[in-house]
Amino acid sequence: AEINTTVQLGCVETCVINFTMYATDTNNNVKQNSTLVKVNDVTKPRINASLNISVINKNQVVNMTANVSDGVGLSFCRFVINQSGANEYFNKTVTGTSDQCSQNFTIALGAGNVINFTVIVNDTSNNLNQSEQIVRVVSEVAVTNCTNLDTPNTNYTLVGNVNSGGTCFYVLANNITLDCKGFDINYSQNVNGYGINISSFNYTTIRSCNIVQNVTSRGGAANSYGIYIFKNATFNTIYNNSITTNSTSGYGIYLLNDANNNNITNDTITTSGAWGYGAYLFSSSNNSVYSNTITTSGSSGYGAYLFSSSNNSVYSNTITTSGSSGTGASLDTSSNNRVYSNTITT
Repeated sequence: AEINTTVQLGCVETCVINFTMYATDTNNNVKQNSTLVKVNDVTKPRINASLNISVINKNQVVNMTANVSDGVGLSFCRFVINQSGANEYFNKTVTGTSDQCSQNFTIALGAGNVINFTVIVNDTSNNLNQSEQIVRVVSEVAVTNCTNLDTPNTNYTLVGNVNSGGTCFYVLANNITLDCKGFDINYSQNVNGYGINISSFNYTTIRSCNIVQNVTSRGGAANSYGIYIFKNATFNTIYNNSITTNSTSGYGIYLLNDANNNNITNDTITTSGAWGYGAYLFSSSNNSVYSNTITTSGSSGYGAYLFSSSNNSVYSNTITTSGSSGTGASLDTSSNNRVYSNTITT
């Protein structure tokens, strides 16, 4: 005789099940047979990997770190990089169900090359998962004076304080980084101008700059701009800068005419002119202004001002206005913007 039965399993992966069959004849004799079955582990381990820097140069040391976890047990991480025509492999042991692996790489390729950083994680059942980070190597240029930044895929590094009677830097190419390393950009000493002007170019990063309007003669030229992003300039990042304006109509950061998808974060912006604006968005959309500290002391200062702009996010900022008609955040002829979780003092 043949007997069949169907059982729905409720246990998780790697559990052991004992299937036992008993057979009894008409004389009440009993025979049994047992079979042990282990449920396979088929779930991939989880991985969250990142590089410590996003803009890389030749001879720079780059770290890749992966946080890994698995429901059963981890076995090892393998880091992979190709800089010489052949893959290089670096194995790291991980244990338990949650761990971290990390590897440093020295960049050997020059500007324009693309490097794929890969990390693969295996669990004790030989399931694997992987994460990739693809980065283009840029060239690094030391900057000693105000100038045009016009070479694409270049990391410009300020090596000292710079100054200009009007505008200091024009960005004239895509994928440029200006890292000021905390040095000063002293602009608009004599005439209206811009600390940094980004017009119609994309993927610019401005970081760690101390941008000051006319520190040698307080007051300076009216209608001057710390950072000016204009006319289809998109996907630019303004990060960790200090921006100070003191003219009658000074703008810390000004986004104008389809300056879309830009990111303004972790900046300290101070304006003291009568009509000072911390962050001004005019006819621009899908931008994020967050985690900034904005202070205005002019009689009609604005922390964040949006005019004819839509789908922007302004959040987690600390905004202080001390003027008699100061405004923390103003939305004028604008729609579908999100303004939330800000600390505003007027």
